[in-house]
Amino acid sequence: MAAICGHELAHIALNHVFTPPPASTMDSVLGAGLGLVTSLATLGNVDAGIAVSKSVTNRKAYAESRSQEFDADSMGVIYIWNAGFDPSAMIRMRNHMDRLHGSFHISFLSDHPSSSDAIQAIKSLIIDSCNNGNGYLNKKAYQQCPVLLSKLSYY
Repeated sequence: MAAICGHELAHIALNHVFTPPPASTMDSVLGAGLGLVTSLATLGNVDAGIAVSKSVTNRKAYAESRSQEFDADSMGVIYIWNAGFDPSAMIRMRNHMDRLHGSFHISFLSDHPSSSDAIQAIKSLIIDSCNNGNGYLNKKAYQQCPVLLSKLSYY
């Protein structure tokens, strides 16, 4: 729960208001065409066609959204860590999301980064914060580093 709260609070603090830019005519036409082809190729799976169509049409907005998700994860980790929670909870949350939604993920077709990319970024942040004392951590959070670094190999 701390990971989700930290992540969502970070979106607010970072002023992430998702207003997608208007799609270009080319993206709209390409999205509609690929959506139709996908529906036909999957023997009438309209949901797959709609998903492909939306993904292509909104690809620029999705790229911005993925960037915002990485930023919210990073700030969320620092928030929960400084609040006394285990920052690896963010990794566990990402693994849980994979189990719920399946681990198959095509990044450019999604508004969220893949869990493996997000987990790698979170691990890097934790390692860098512990090794460099980057100024974001309070003293108590920084003192957790030896135990935390030894746990990261499990994820």
